[in-house]
Amino acid sequence: TFDYTSPSVTSVLVPASATYGAGDPLEFTVNFNEAVTVDTTNGTPSLPLTLDNGGTVQAAYVSGSGGTALIFSYTVVAGNADADGIAMNGPLSFNGGTIRDTAGNAAATTLNAVGATAGILVDALAPAVTGIVRVGSELTNATSVVYAVTFSDSVTGVDASDFTLVASGGVTASIGAVSGS
Repeated sequence: TFDYTSPSVTSVLVPASATYGAGDPLEFTVNFNEAVTVDTTNGTPSLPLTLDNGGTVQAAYVSGSGGTALIFSYTVVAGNADADGIAMNGPLSFNGGTIRDTAGNAAATTLNAVGATAGILVDALAPAVTGIVRVGSELTNATSVVYAVTFSDSVTGVDASDFTLVASGGVTASIGAVSGS
């Protein structure tokens, strides 16, 4: 018996629909129609993922050699974002490594039956100040004034040391306290 048929991807299982932040892993299971062996001596196979903010990143091979299911993982880093679901736009990449069946046939790189990725969202952007508005009347001779600062996302642990006050025109001032809601 001769085997000249390349092993092929039968399905790609994707992470659960959720929002993933910095440090969270995105794990993918690539299922083949037969057992395959991965050799990472000259490189690590990967799956290309496309993010709205972060571009194309690679989910690298992690485990599964010798079986029909290979695990690939990408850890979200600060600055990554995708509000409408990540995309898997490409073939499996060997990157110098190999994925072969027991007869030595190289695996086909086409990804078949990829799970839905529209619900896999990424938000690893730091919150930004979206507004600073003075609370109260515009003109005052009060000894203190209050400002409302609005952020793009919910924030915690914000205190006076997170702000810098720039005084001008001979005025001296300091930030007294910070409270949130």
